Amino acid sequence: MHVTITTNAQNQVGIVARHDAVLKELGQQQAAEDVDYPDMIHQFQSLTDLDPQNRTYHLQLATLAGQYAYQTNAAADIEGAIEAHRDALELMLHLAVGWSNLASLYWQAGDIAAATEAAATAVRYANEWPLPHWQYWAYSTSRRLPC
Repeated sequence: MHVTITTNAQNQVGIVARHDAVLKELGQQQAAEDVDYPDMIHQFQSLTDLDPQNRTYHLQLATLAGQYAYQTNAAADIEGAIEAHRDALELMLHLAVGWSNLASLYWQAGDIAAATEAAATAVRYANEWPLPHWQYWAYSTSRRLPC
C-alpha cells in the first residue's frame, strides 16, 4: 500500500515539529530561569503566522507577551500583549481567563474603561470564578490592584 502525503499535510507536520522544538527550548529556558522573551515571542509569532487558526499557538504567544509586558512595564510591550490577547480571543471568545488577563493588561496600560469592559466580559464567561468578579469590581470602582 502506497500512502501519498499532500503538501498541506507535510507543511502541518513541519509546523508541529517546529512547535515542539520551540516548546522544548522554552522549557529549557524556564528551567534555567532565563527566558529570552523577545525571541520566544518572535518564535510563537512565526508559528501563528504559519497557522493563523491554531488556538494553541495564539494562546501561548499571548501568555508569553503578557508575562513580558508585566516584567518590562514598557508601553510597546503592553500594547503587543494586548494585541496578542485580542488575536487569541478572536479564536476563543469564551475564554474567561484570557479576558481577565486582557483586563489586567488594559489596567497596566492605564485604560480603566477598557479594563472594566474586558473584566465584565470575563465575568459573563465565568460566572462561578471569583477573580473576574473581583477584577470587575476593582476596575469599576477605580480600586488599586494589590501588589
